[in-house]
Amino acid sequence: MYKFGFETEIGEDLALIPLGLRRKLDIAGFKFPLEMWQALRFEERCRLCAEEPDATGVEAYAALIHALAEGRPGQLSALPALPNPRPWVTEEAKARVMERSRGAGRPLSAEAWGGLGDEARYVLWRLSEVRRSPEKLLAALAEFL
Repeated sequence: MYKFGFETEIGEDLALIPLGLRRKLDIAGFKFPLEMWQALRFEERCRLCAEEPDATGVEAYAALIHALAEGRPGQLSALPALPNPRPWVTEEAKARVMERSRGAGRPLSAEAWGGLGDEARYVLWRLSEVRRSPEKLLAALAEFL
């Protein structure tokens, strides 16, 4: 499936947008409204989750998003272009994740961070936002490490 084990609220039908897909949408430069997402067929949701913009090309992934969004309720929003490097691979991101994980009682080492892929770093970066409770961060750390 295209969701992480800790994303229990998403459901097997992918009723909500998984974090892995949010990363892909950030890369492609789009915010996908929930009403549009829920108007997609399950197979279309799976296709968006399965494609990888870094492998197929950001332009091709953006074209897929536009094609699937056409005629659906809601409106795609353009996001600002991502800086280089992406925010979730920076030293600031690493420091934030390490600090939040330490505060949650499961410290993440620099070595462990270095061994994580782009998607895992994105998820931990998002889950380490101050507005989020530490439970999901702890669950993600348990799943990734």
